[in-house]
Amino acid sequence: MCKEGEHNLEKIGLILQERRKEQGYSLEEMSVKTKLSTVQLSAIEEGNIQFFKDDLSYLSYFVRYYANALGIDYNELRNELDDTINAYTDSITVSQIKKQDEITSNVQKKSKKTKVKSKPTSKGRKKMDLQTIAMLLFAIAILVLLFFGGYKLLSGSLNVKDPIEDPGSTIVVPKEDPKEESKEDEKKPETEKPKEPEKVKLEVAQKSIEGSSVVYEVKNWVKDEKATFEFEFHNASWTSFTEDGQQLANPAAKIFNAGEKASVIFNVVEGKSLEATFGYMNGNEIKLNGEKVELDASIATLPDYATITFKFIGGAN
Repeated sequence: MCKEGEHNLEKIGLILQERRKEQGYSLEEMSVKTKLSTVQLSAIEEGNIQFFKDDLSYLSYFVRYYANALGIDYNELRNELDDTINAYTDSITVSQIKKQDEITSNVQKKSKKTKVKSKPTSKGRKKMDLQTIAMLLFAIAILVLLFFGGYKLLSGSLNVKDPIEDPGSTIVVPKEDPKEESKEDEKKPETEKPKEPEKVKLEVAQKSIEGSSVVYEVKNWVKDEKATFEFEFHNASWTSFTEDGQQLANPAAKIFNAGEKASVIFNVVEGKSLEATFGYMNGNEIKLNGEKVELDASIATLPDYATITFKFIGGAN
């Protein structure tokens, strides 16, 4: 039998699947648009909530991306999806409690059987007590003998007189006058360190913006120098990072909570690109080589899905 949560997700999946087919997209094409795998998209359309049992906290973000990519208002699906996730979570919790109760009951039964089998006889205890007392008395007697024997040896050695010192045997070592500091030890004037060449500041300019996607061009860079992107999260967001079309494993796509940071570092070459996909953009910041990127106001405060792409074009001469 299917659970209630699975039925609800099937309804949501059917809505998404019908819209995808209406627009003429394949699962592979939607995978490119959403950055989700075809397996994940297929599981959503089929209403297979079991597939996401280990990533249940990500499910709402996955459905949001899919809905936004198809032009469906996510708010129309939100309440039903939340009920679906809560119902599934409750069913898992009840199942876990039952299993824990069964384990506890079995442990208690086994412990009772063990106690019944392992009662020692009173005669055995008495024999053990007598043997222990005898061994203790024997050990105490040995310690007493050792103590008195050691005391006699020690007192005898203390009575031996020290040999008389020969007053003529003392050798006086003359003190040496401190040598004057040589000129070589004088501090040499510090040579000024050559100043490091100033790093060329990168130029970041907005090239295009379309809906919730914006593209920035980065210029004035030097080939093979490192570019460091820092992402500071002030609001929780599921975020993924793609370098030259390949999704990165470090940092991996996940939910970044408020206060967390992520960074991407690579050597710059002509045409290099980095794409960051946010599930919730509002308030989150991006820095490039320590300088804050001034995002378009419509993107910086967007309480929804956003994709930001940086392309390195036109290096410094």
